[in-house]
Amino acid sequence: MQGRPAPLSMDDLADRDWIQSPPVPWSAFATLADGTAPGRTPRTAATCCNFTMAGKFVDEGQGFMIETYPLIANDFRAGRLVHLVPPVKLRPIDVYAIYPPTVRKMASRLFS
Repeated sequence: MQGRPAPLSMDDLADRDWIQSPPVPWSAFATLADGTAPGRTPRTAATCCNFTMAGKFVDEGQGFMIETYPLIANDFRAGRLVHLVPPVKLRPIDVYAIYPPTVRKMASRLFS
């Protein structure tokens, strides 16, 4: 990513290689808060269901990935990663905690 201009829009990221992790559509990450979907999608360099594996691809310079800050905070502080997403307001992503109905006792401990 060095030597390239900083992206100014989510569409600018389409000129870079994406390490897709988790395997969900680009629009799930890149849609703006006002509902504007990206017009272009980055080339998928690799698809992973595993954060660690995707991180290895990024470490090797194979592309960029979208990840939550808590998982990569230490890498930012150490200077191993840089912020690439342009300063835009993205649509919130829904996150759900799921569990089987047979573990109600555990669920009441977790969510009370």
